[in-house]
Amino acid sequence: MKEEFVSPWGICDFAGIQFNLKHVQHRLGLRQKKAVTSITRAALLLQVPDVEDRRSISVDCLAKKFSTALTRECLERDIARLQADGFLVRTKRGTLQKRNGWMPLQDRIVAVEAKLARVEEALQQARANLGFAAESYVALPIQLARRVAADPSQWEKYFDLGIGLIGVASTRCELFIDADINSHCHDPAVRLYCAEKFWNEAARSEAT
Repeated sequence: MKEEFVSPWGICDFAGIQFNLKHVQHRLGLRQKKAVTSITRAALLLQVPDVEDRRSISVDCLAKKFSTALTRECLERDIARLQADGFLVRTKRGTLQKRNGWMPLQDRIVAVEAKLARVEEALQQARANLGFAAESYVALPIQLARRVAADPSQWEKYFDLGIGLIGVASTRCELFIDADINSHCHDPAVRLYCAEKFWNEAARSEAT
């Protein structure tokens, strides 16, 4: 769990991940200990076929796919970094394949936005968090949360997206509306990048 988790849209008050231990062990077996620390490299990685698929992609094809976002120089630099970190390999023809078998690295990513009073603002931020989190919650003081849960119609456009609601008291929390597990609002590259931020933190902690 991280407080003040930095996402591409701003700071999320709390974010947590539940790693898939089988996938973690597989990745460690591939010696891919370093994190993918940019969204562009995450997006590149997702475009490269897995070695097991017996398909590959050329650098020229990747350059066309990312022509509006990356210069050829930046693209080749990112590819070189992914190769050096053990994520990509080149075939005899010079095309690229991905050493995978561990995606997604996580079973869950959960985001929580906490506010004392500004319900609409909290819900807007919780909606933005669906870009990386499978479950997104708003946490409000318990009396306010109870009132919102009793008549959520004013904010149904948010709750219809699957956003959950938590009430917070001094010694306990109460779940008023459970979050739906979100599988369609997120950006896959952003979600991978955010999971890698947790992986990077875990790797640093292990090293120390």
